[in-house]
Amino acid sequence: MRTTTLYETMRSIDPSAELLVSDESCEWVRSVLAIVGRITLETPLPADEAQRTISEKTAHAYAMLDDLPDEKLASEDLWNLLLMISVPWE
Repeated sequence: MRTTTLYETMRSIDPSAELLVSDESCEWVRSVLAIVGRITLETPLPADEAQRTISEKTAHAYAMLDDLPDEKLASEDLWNLLLMISVPWE
């Protein structure tokens, strides 16, 4: 089953949404709402391992933003960030 990307979801809300950066671990999208990111925990994990994995993915997601050139992400954009964390539900 295909999972809808954050970019696709945001484009359905805001047709002018722009994909800033993505990889297999996360995506960041600029929209009229905010700059929205999503990381995903693909499989259920024990609580301590899930916490460690989410911390690593969060650090990676913010590092991706740090690597963007200034013309894609200005310092004033950082006041309007939202990072969502998707976890499997059993």
